[in-house]
Amino acid sequence: MSTPERKSGGFVCPGSKLAVIEEFFPGKWTYEEGGDIRSMITGHMLIDIPNRTISVYPSVRLPLVPRKGSVVIGRVTEVHEKVVEMRILMINKKRSFGSFLGLIHISNISGSFIRKASDAFKPGDVVRAKVIGTANGVFHLSTEGRRFGVIYAFCSHCGHPLVSIDGSLKCPLCKRAERRKIASDHRGSV
Repeated sequence: MSTPERKSGGFVCPGSKLAVIEEFFPGKWTYEEGGDIRSMITGHMLIDIPNRTISVYPSVRLPLVPRKGSVVIGRVTEVHEKVVEMRILMINKKRSFGSFLGLIHISNISGSFIRKASDAFKPGDVVRAKVIGTANGVFHLSTEGRRFGVIYAFCSHCGHPLVSIDGSLKCPLCKRAERRKIASDHRGSV
């Protein structure tokens, strides 16, 4: 690529050669391959002459992916003795179109002792959690703290939505009481 063609704001595609490593340092959304700096994404090139960096800024919205510290909302799909599996539906108040799996280990459910995960969650519960780590394509979550936990739940006996009465969940239809790790703003509060 000759120098006159290389301008800030120029449109680039993934793999496009932007510069050589002797001229610039790779910046955001770029990578170095064989001495060439190339674009990772479709976007617009930005050349920072004083800092000798070359970057690319996306021209399309990048997919929303949970990161450490993200607050997610999801639906519990399975509850094992020590682990809860959750399909992530929202990330930082934005709808997720990806298919992300979150795991809540029993040690990250609550600050108080939980004997088994089913004492805190049931399949179908809608839960708010915080991403505390990622490994092997799985998002590790925590519901410790008042803000995190079940925000919407159904009776495991009749399937009716549960309501929060004095810090516990009760079914208004069959009058059954159930235990959950409830968020402070549980949606079924009375």
